[in-house]
Amino acid sequence: MITMTELEILNIVEEHLLKQNRHALNSKGACSYRALDGTKCAVGCLISDEEYSPKMEGGTVTILIAQNLLPERLLPYAVLLMELQSIHDNYPVDTWKELLDKIRASLLDQRGD
Repeated sequence: MITMTELEILNIVEEHLLKQNRHALNSKGACSYRALDGTKCAVGCLISDEEYSPKMEGGTVTILIAQNLLPERLLPYAVLLMELQSIHDNYPVDTWKELLDKIRASLLDQRGD
């Protein structure tokens, strides 16, 4: 199995969110891993069609882990995924770039880059 680094995950999510430039919302206005209009949240964009289940909807990363729904390859990155999910779910779109940059700086500090 090919594994990704935290920076690779961040890059994928950042590219996705900034290109999409809007929240992925269900018909009730709640954040979704995959919305009916084709948008995906910060974590949803990392989940392949084969890995996705509608059972994921409505649950945080922590709940997905508890219910064995988070793809195993993403488990090592649970803390990062929680941070990314929080940005998508809780912050306005126009703040995403700044918040993602802060995560990047933190990851680079941890690596000593």
